[in-house]
Amino acid sequence: MPVASMNMILITIIVYFVFVISLSEQGSINDHMCQINRGLLCVKDELATIARKAQEIARTTLEIEQEIKQRITMGTLNKYVNIEMNSTHASLPSLYYHLHFFQKSNIGKEYLIKLLLEAHNAMIYFSNTIDDLRHLDDFFAQKIDDRFKKIQTSLKDQIICRYRNVLYVYSQSWQSMYEVNDRIEFSKMIHSDSSDVHSVRSIVIGRHLWQWMEDLTAVIGKLEGKLVGFQMVLKLCNMVQMRTFIFIILVNLFLSVDSKEHGKVNRDICPTTTITLCAREVLQEIRTTANQIHPLTLQIEQNIHRRDPNKVTLENNIIYKTTILNITFPSSKTHDQFMHMNNIDKSDLVHLIKEADYAVSYLYKSIVNLRQAETASKEDGDNALFHQVEQLLEEGMICNYRDILHTYAEKWSSTNDIDGIEVGRTRKRDITSCIYHTQIVITVRLLRQWMELINYTVDILEKKLL
Repeated sequence: MPVASMNMILITIIVYFVFVISLSEQGSINDHMCQINRGLLCVKDELATIARKAQEIARTTLEIEQEIKQRITMGTLNKYVNIEMNSTHASLPSLYYHLHFFQKSNIGKEYLIKLLLEAHNAMIYFSNTIDDLRHLDDFFAQKIDDRFKKIQTSLKDQIICRYRNVLYVYSQSWQSMYEVNDRIEFSKMIHSDSSDVHSVRSIVIGRHLWQWMEDLTAVIGKLEGKLVGFQMVLKLCNMVQMRTFIFIILVNLFLSVDSKEHGKVNRDICPTTTITLCAREVLQEIRTTANQIHPLTLQIEQNIHRRDPNKVTLENNIIYKTTILNITFPSSKTHDQFMHMNNIDKSDLVHLIKEADYAVSYLYKSIVNLRQAETASKEDGDNALFHQVEQLLEEGMICNYRDILHTYAEKWSSTNDIDGIEVGRTRKRDITSCIYHTQIVITVRLLRQWMELINYTVDILEKKLL
């Protein structure tokens, strides 16, 4: 094959992949309308801003109708308004997922995405409709047109672009302004002058838009409760220590809702993953847990040093064993690189979370291995502290990391596939106190290092996000 032909094929492949990447991040055609916030850590805050802007738009639509009624005598125009309100219903954007939302006890990620896309497309629809209204160029309606222009700007900058920020967090593409061509389809009103047509259409657009803003705000207000419902039940079961069979009934009840969205039940230590509306809050929970674990590791190490009479031998064993085990320890390469970076994006954040999740899972399994070790030197105090650390790692860190990864449509390594630090064995059934103490100190020191690293990373994370 000629070199020129090969070069052309390579160029075509490169252009194709660039195009595909553009689709995945910015919709199928880039309309260059929004500068996507790639460092958004709290979807809940973005949705709250959308709800506030929607309420402002709703108030403006009511003011527009009042202005029109004060400027002209409605008379027979009321009849036309009623006719147009009824006839335009068929061309209104779909409210299917927003209306059915209130009939559901909880929702999954798939339904949430459908809600977001439905609202996103509806806002483009109303922006298109406002364009049509302003192109009527009614001289006497300039003030009304100016108010609709402000609504249109708010729809684009404060609602559509913010929906895209949220969709980007959930790794979901969207349609561009060029692809959503729908708008309200009005009748001709042949026997009416242009001013009357403009007034009628302004009122009809305002009323339909008001209803959408009300529904949108109501859904956002209820959203978090329906997304975290399953998690709340799990926590309630832990608090009141309900009987196992009641817990199973509740789990089956919640899993039966939107079962197609949940898919297979996760058999790992986290019974299920949930979509989070605010990764910042989840990361703060992780940081709080790291701060709770840190003093426990110090207490465990102090207990070992207090009980072991051969402190010099113990420390030498720790140094020697750490050197051997070091190559099996979880990597902190991404965290180390993060410390030297001025800014990071969503991709960097995902790599950080994956690395931390693996490290914490590795440490969790290391503690499980220690608790299962058969040794005569084990004391009740060790078991109680290890049990506390184990629970904190599972509930406060691993499951939280996985909720974030699930939100970002990312995968993670199952805890069942991670070995952790294996407790050394002798020919006897019980391991020696020396080996056991060495393994404990190595584990808690590594655990302490990671808790310090995670704590510091979360502390400075948002300042580096683009």
